[in-house]
Amino acid sequence: MWGWIQVERGAKGIKYEKCQARNNSCRSGLEFGLTNFLNEGMTLLLGPISAMAAGVAYAGVIGLITAFLSIVLLFPRALTMHYMPRLAVADKEERKTFFEVFRAYRRYLHVMVVAMAFGAVIVGIIISWYIDERGMGVERAWAILLLVLANAVVNQMALPDSVRLIVKEKSQLMVRINATTFVAYGMLLFTLTNSQSGITFLLTLLSGQGMIGLMRLGLLRHFAGRMQYGR
Repeated sequence: MWGWIQVERGAKGIKYEKCQARNNSCRSGLEFGLTNFLNEGMTLLLGPISAMAAGVAYAGVIGLITAFLSIVLLFPRALTMHYMPRLAVADKEERKTFFEVFRAYRRYLHVMVVAMAFGAVIVGIIISWYIDERGMGVERAWAILLLVLANAVVNQMALPDSVRLIVKEKSQLMVRINATTFVAYGMLLFTLTNSQSGITFLLTLLSGQGMIGLMRLGLLRHFAGRMQYGR
C-alpha cells in the first residue's frame, strides 16, 4: 500500500512540474510578445499619427521608409537569432568564453547596422530627389528620413543588451523598461498634440522618439551590465 502511495505522489509531482513548466513557458511567451509590442508600438503608430498631424503625403513617406527598413532589419534579427543559442550555451561555461562570443556578435552587428544605414541613406537620397521632382508637397523629406533612420539605428544598438537580458531570462525586466519608454512616448505625444502641428510636430516627435530610444538603450545597458555571466 505504501509503495502505491509513493508512486501516486511521484506521478502527481511530475504532473505538477509539467504544469509549472508549461505555465512558465506561456508567461515568458506573453512577456516576450508584450516586449515586442511596446518596443515596436512607437514605430507602428508613426503612420496614423503622421496622417492626422501633417497629412497623408507625410504618412506615405513614413510608410515607404519604414517598409524599406523593415526589410533591411531582417538581417540584424537573423544574426541575433543565430547567436542567441550560442550565448545561452556560453553562459553555462566560463565568463571569458561568454564574452568572446558576445563581442563577436556585437562586432558583426555593428558592421551590419553601419552597412544598413549607408544603404538606407542612398535609398533615401533617391526617394527625396523623386519627391522633389514630382512636387508631391512633402517638405523636408530628407530630415524625416534621417530621423527615422537614426531611431532605427538606436533600436538596433540596443539588441546586444536585450539579448544579454534574454539569456538571463529577465523578460519581466525588459517589459518594465519598454513600458517605461512607451509611457514616456505617450506623454511626449500628448504634449505635442496640444502645442504643435504639421511638419514641426512630426519632426519634433521623431526627435523626441530618438531621445526616448537613447534612454531605453541606457537602461538596457545599465541592467545588462549588472548581471553575472558565465561560471
